[in-house]
Amino acid sequence: MTLHQLAKSIVASLWHNSIEEFRTDGIVKNYEKPTESLSEFLSEVVFRERINFYPGDPGGDCAKTAVFMSITKTPPRAEWLKPKDKVNLQKMIPKVIQHMQGGCIDKTQKMLLITDNMNTDLINPWRGNLKNIQSRDGKEVVILFVDPEGELHDMGMACGLSPF
Repeated sequence: MTLHQLAKSIVASLWHNSIEEFRTDGIVKNYEKPTESLSEFLSEVVFRERINFYPGDPGGDCAKTAVFMSITKTPPRAEWLKPKDKVNLQKMIPKVIQHMQGGCIDKTQKMLLITDNMNTDLINPWRGNLKNIQSRDGKEVVILFVDPEGELHDMGMACGLSPF
C-alpha cells in the first residue's frame, strides 16, 4: 500500500465511513467493543503491515512505515477520540524528526504526516530536517492536509520537499 492509499484509507475511516460501513477486504470489525485509542483504531484500518503510529503507545520496535496524525478537531466519525489522541502540529513535528532522524533512522523508510491544521510557519524551522530525511536519507516523506470535509491536499512542496 502506498502512503497516499494509506492516507485515503485512514481519512475515509475517520471522516467519511460510518461505523456500520467500515470494512476492510471483506472483514467486518465488531464495534460492540469501543476503540481505546487512535493508535488502536489505525492498527485495525491497516492490518497488513506493522506501522509505527503517533500518537500511540510508547515503546516497541521501529517499523518500515511511520504515520503521524496531528489532528486538533474531532473528525465526524471519531467521536470516541480522547484528548491524548489530538496532538497539534507544533508538538508533532519534533516527534517526526526524533523518529526519522533519531531512534528509527536506520529502520523507518516511509513517513506519512496527516494534519488538520497546516501552518507552514510551524514547519519552517524543520524544513531542513524534512529535506534531509527525503533527499540525503532517501526516505519517502508525505505531508497531507485534511480539510474539514475530509479532502486530502498534498503539502509536500509547501513544506520544501521535492515532488519526487
